[in-house]
Amino acid sequence: IVAFVLAASVASYVILSRSPAPPGGSASPSTSLREGTSAPKKAFVPTHSSDLILPTTLASEHNGDILILDSSRDQILQLSPKGAFSIFAGSGRKGFSGDGGPAVDAELNFRYFSSAGMAVAPNGTVYFIDDGNCRIRVINAQGIIGTIAKVPSPPGASTCVLNGLA
Repeated sequence: IVAFVLAASVASYVILSRSPAPPGGSASPSTSLREGTSAPKKAFVPTHSSDLILPTTLASEHNGDILILDSSRDQILQLSPKGAFSIFAGSGRKGFSGDGGPAVDAELNFRYFSSAGMAVAPNGTVYFIDDGNCRIRVINAQGIIGTIAKVPSPPGASTCVLNGLA
């Protein structure tokens, strides 16, 4: 998986470096990030850098976009089939906040080399493990983040053990 992510990032870098547009694309709203839903269109939020730092988990959206959990950025990035990166979730500040608001403004906390899971439901809802906060979180088709469950740490452990989601 890591090799695939690295290959995808190199390919997107090559594509973006040959494009007259700056990496991250335009800040205008996307025409359709969640096709097949009646939800309002989610705004395209370009990332300041298309460089992946520590990508660890991938999930495929139904429209062909790839979601990439980057644990060093404390963000989930979205890679379009055309090679444009945007921020899907996370402000880039480590912490816990944002439930009930836009996922791009939320604080996430992924452990270094996180093996946190991520899955996309048929209706476009994204589920992921925020392992530094010991929570299973959800982002609905409108881009609003919430917490489904908080998982307690085992007795004597300083962190919880969460690493898979299906």
